[in-house]
Amino acid sequence: MIAARLLGVDPEAMPRIRRLGTLLALTTGAEILAEGVVLSAFLSRVGAAALPTALAVRALVEVAISLGFERLLARSSAGRAMRVVAIACAILLSCSAALLSSAAGVYAAYVVVSSVARLKTIHFGVLTIADWPGNTAARALPVIHAGGRLGGIAAGPLLVFAGPALGSHWLIGLAAALYVAALLSIR
Repeated sequence: MIAARLLGVDPEAMPRIRRLGTLLALTTGAEILAEGVVLSAFLSRVGAAALPTALAVRALVEVAISLGFERLLARSSAGRAMRVVAIACAILLSCSAALLSSAAGVYAAYVVVSSVARLKTIHFGVLTIADWPGNTAARALPVIHAGGRLGGIAAGPLLVFAGPALGSHWLIGLAAALYVAALLSIR
């Protein structure tokens, strides 16, 4: 009750806010971890000169993935669609870890990992709209999105301190595990 008053939200909304905030914290933390690893690998193995082309390829992949998932999940509930997206993201991140052994693999991993973040963002928005109809979202959304920022903040020290000890493959695996953990917050 105190937290709800401090945040300016309805106390009855707090369980939904915690659930969606946790989902966003886990998935954002996963994305920051994975993007940090693949961007670092990309710059060191492929080079900064290839980044503009990779960004263009990523944009095309994002459009294709978004349209594909839209068609695939058009008749699904928002919760089911988000579960499918979380599972797909965990699988894609796991596959990306296997790609880090070669320069071409790093290139592909960069495109895949950065596309995962956009896919989640789209479907998280749909899930949130379904959970917060009408004007009720005005107070809840900033609090929910703060969860995402906290996940991103927590990922920074993991990259800095655990990165050298764990290595790229394990950090990407940890990012995939965070997506699996996020499944627990989806109804």
